[in-house]
Amino acid sequence: MSTDEWVALGTAIACGYDFALIRDGHNGALQMICDDGSGRRPHSARRVTLCPWPCTEAYTINDIVSMDDLTATDRDGEGTPERPWPLTTARTEYLKRVGAVADRLRQNGGKVVLSRTIAGELDREPDFVIDDVLAGNPDTLRIAFYKKGLGLWVAATPELLLHADNRTIHSMALAGTRPLEANGPWDDKNLAEHGYVVDFITDKFRQAGLNPQTECPHELRTSTVEHLCTMISAPNYGFDADGRQHKLIADPLALAMELAPTPAVCGFPRDRALETIQATEGHPRRMYGGFVAVSDEEPAGDGNVWRTFTAHVMLRCAQLDLHNYCIYAGGGITALSDPAAEWDEAQAKAQTLLGSVQSLEFKV
Repeated sequence: MSTDEWVALGTAIACGYDFALIRDGHNGALQMICDDGSGRRPHSARRVTLCPWPCTEAYTINDIVSMDDLTATDRDGEGTPERPWPLTTARTEYLKRVGAVADRLRQNGGKVVLSRTIAGELDREPDFVIDDVLAGNPDTLRIAFYKKGLGLWVAATPELLLHADNRTIHSMALAGTRPLEANGPWDDKNLAEHGYVVDFITDKFRQAGLNPQTECPHELRTSTVEHLCTMISAPNYGFDADGRQHKLIADPLALAMELAPTPAVCGFPRDRALETIQATEGHPRRMYGGFVAVSDEEPAGDGNVWRTFTAHVMLRCAQLDLHNYCIYAGGGITALSDPAAEWDEAQAKAQTLLGSVQSLEFKV
């Protein structure tokens, strides 16, 4: 981050303002959206929408306080981010949970995503953790945000939930995980996981009146693992009797809340998976498995407005306060799951964030 960005971040945290710092792609510029709760008119149409697990309600951060305002503000304040979940999931407990769920799935079929937590004390101030995550992980959406009631979070998520503009809606089925060094065909367990997500998203598109098209699956690599990925898209405009484009078919936020949580972070069938997660996990997910969306509006000529909406699933994420962290990681459990392999997969997914919050190798 630049000096001004460092000052703006420190001011937002110290004053307890709601804010979001966002960077997307290899060369994406850092965006900051900040809301001091004053109710003043936003100075731009950009906004961030936060939807915590299980995606039944949403919260907004409006673009009210500019970077210049933040760098000129007195940093004295009483901002104290909410404390993260304080406990780490024990290996024996996680293996027991995965084994029990896999046994039930062998009888009933389907999939359940079980997460676990890795909690501890920060080796450095949260500003440095945020800067480290925002500076790395170029193939992900990197975001840090604070919202009263939700806390201070940082994430480097590879999973697009929904991107929409005036013409097209895109989504991503991201499910199936293996180590980077794996070769050859994907196994049946990962192929089944992936198929659940593709079918779920295309069905939700059709229910919204859209005509989804799927691309061929490909492999999406992060710094520690690779996933099976299928891109899904559909036109999002209707025509009047004269053949002129006149309206959007689906409202992007409404569709995102209908899609979330997808089987990639919940399971399938969804209602049954939600019940199993609630009864089994032993910790609140908070923002993990929810989504964060950035929307904007710009003049497009002829009196029209070009609208964009981009939502990402909150994966590879951690909640922070001034002294502590809690990382969330998990994996899809099916009838074919091996508990030890699921533990290792979750550990691999958490490794990048562990490197940001700790100076020593984490061992459990």
